[in-house]
Amino acid sequence: MALSPNRTQVAAFASTPSVSQAVGGPDTAGASLAFDLVTSQLAFDALAADWRKLHAEHGLPHQIFLSYNWLWHWANVFIWQAPRPQSELAVLVGRDAGCVVMIWPLVITRTLGLSVLSWMGEPVNQYGDVLATDAAASPASFTAAWAFIAKRLAPDIIHFRKVRADARIAAPLTALDCTITETAAAPFIGIDPSIDLAAFEAGFSAKDRKNRRRHRKRLAERGEVVHETYSGCPSAAAAVARTIALKRDWLRQRELVSAAVMAPQFETFFHDALCDTERPTGCELSMLLVAGRPAAMTIGIRNGTYYAAHLTSYDPELEAYSPGSLLLEGNLRRLHRLGVTTHDLLAPAFPYKLHWTQTSVAIADYARSLTVRGRLYRSVYLSRLRPQLRRIADDHSSPWKQLLFRAMQLRGRQ
Repeated sequence: MALSPNRTQVAAFASTPSVSQAVGGPDTAGASLAFDLVTSQLAFDALAADWRKLHAEHGLPHQIFLSYNWLWHWANVFIWQAPRPQSELAVLVGRDAGCVVMIWPLVITRTLGLSVLSWMGEPVNQYGDVLATDAAASPASFTAAWAFIAKRLAPDIIHFRKVRADARIAAPLTALDCTITETAAAPFIGIDPSIDLAAFEAGFSAKDRKNRRRHRKRLAERGEVVHETYSGCPSAAAAVARTIALKRDWLRQRELVSAAVMAPQFETFFHDALCDTERPTGCELSMLLVAGRPAAMTIGIRNGTYYAAHLTSYDPELEAYSPGSLLLEGNLRRLHRLGVTTHDLLAPAFPYKLHWTQTSVAIADYARSLTVRGRLYRSVYLSRLRPQLRRIADDHSSPWKQLLFRAMQLRGRQ
């Protein structure tokens, strides 16, 4: 079957192979690599050709958020054009005989008097990892890179979030004494383009297909139902704004907390990522239109055979017709035609996602303290306060929920 909605297949961290197994080679690279740091926009721009080549030739399918163009737009919005940037570039570059063979896209953030080393891309990135050739992705290489980072950057703590179990960096982080602070799962739908569309759709339950047909028929009574997709299209700017505005309204109405969506630069980033034709990111905006009016919208990213659905919103007046579900169904048909093999629903594994598939990959946050202050940050904030804030955000009965919600609203207006 192209789709396995009733089968559970979770990639667990315990089953992650060692790096030497993952790259299929012995632990011989590493000592010969030369490392340097990219900290300025000028140096980042100069790295463009090498970064794009490394990503095109050696990037893994799920490293969709590690492309040069995607992270250039992030740096432009969240650092270079930000009135009060929170982070500084600290991109580690590894070269072998002058050729770029490894890139760690990192930033340093100053918070509470500490320096925290983390991935570039927060809060828009969904996965963090290292780009590397197979030969460079060896234990010796990662150990050498780690030693360089610790010496040159001397952070108080390293906090690498959203690392997939099958990431290049997953096994090295464990070997380098990092510990997991949080875990989650990212559901995904497998697509087999070699079978016809009818066989692909048969992977869904008959009841679900019947319900979607009924909802589509009800929507059609309001006007023509059309699916459209935009990419690299400046005219889609208004649709991006509408998509994010509806999502923010949905969060406010339900008093839900999302620091990512409420961040003031969130809309600017996705506008640029979708509309900039000079530095295309693979960002797409899919829409379900009813009588020419947007009923549901999804901002996603596609790179070859891999697609990640980043953010979905819908018109609340049409909620009874499940427009988001109809849009996802139409998007799956489109991706099947395009030869896409993975539709990533991303973490967390909300129930509506698991209604489509029981297949997911484990993801985790890793941390390692390098100073006394870093250990305090980890033990007090990462291990205790952060999980507690998450529980408050999910608990509508908590007396602290309103306070947290208001704080996020004020942050979103800054």
